[in-house]
Amino acid sequence: INQTAEQFYGLLCVELPVPDGVSVTDVTETIAVLVARHESLRTEFPRGEPRQRVAASGTIVLDVCSLGDGQWGPGDRDAVAGVLTRWLRTSLGRARPTFRLAVATAAGERVVACVAGFSHLAVDHGAIEVVRHEFAEMTGDPALRQVGEPRHQPLDQAAAEATPEQQRRSAAALHHMRERSKHMPPCVYPLSADRTDGESVAVELSSVAAAMAVRRVAARTRCSRSAIVLAAVCAVLAQRTGRTELTFPMLSSNRFERQ
Repeated sequence: INQTAEQFYGLLCVELPVPDGVSVTDVTETIAVLVARHESLRTEFPRGEPRQRVAASGTIVLDVCSLGDGQWGPGDRDAVAGVLTRWLRTSLGRARPTFRLAVATAAGERVVACVAGFSHLAVDHGAIEVVRHEFAEMTGDPALRQVGEPRHQPLDQAAAEATPEQQRRSAAALHHMRERSKHMPPCVYPLSADRTDGESVAVELSSVAAAMAVRRVAARTRCSRSAIVLAAVCAVLAQRTGRTELTFPMLSSNRFERQ
């Protein structure tokens, strides 16, 4: 856990959408509701201990950075958010808190941009999208700032995965993964002949036409865009390697369940 938390990508910094006219008070009230709703935002990982601790109460740090005088508006949001993201990542250093928030303000309490830092041990990119959506809803409408019914929490998921039914499901998934891995061609991970560090060859594929088609394919097949892109990459690799079938195993864990 500690090694993961101290890596560069152990800290996920993202901009949170802020409607026009939002104040620091609006952000503070919204964050209080989000933290109460989602246990992962108040989960700690004690250093050197193989466990996690969910806080019943506590304090979330909100850094307020004043932009000073000037006409700051929506057109400046991207640039301000970029600077705020770099500042937040640098200021956090190796602390790696579960959740940290920073806003840039102008003309008093008016928020121009808002950036959050999350520990990757607490959230993934899918969870961040949930936070972004709920943050935008509640900052724009004070009436929605209610904790509401309990959500499906990480500890709920852990309890569910410990049941005999889920353990059988996990065992079946592992067996499937092992069997499919036997058919994965070695050419998927080639080694460069002119590199001595043992790193795999890195390449990029770019297609404007494919990018334009992804949304339409997703609507027709009801598959995620990332799955469609992966399928396209596999098709290209199969054609280039002369294989009629190309297995490209991916670990999905519990990300495809409705809750």
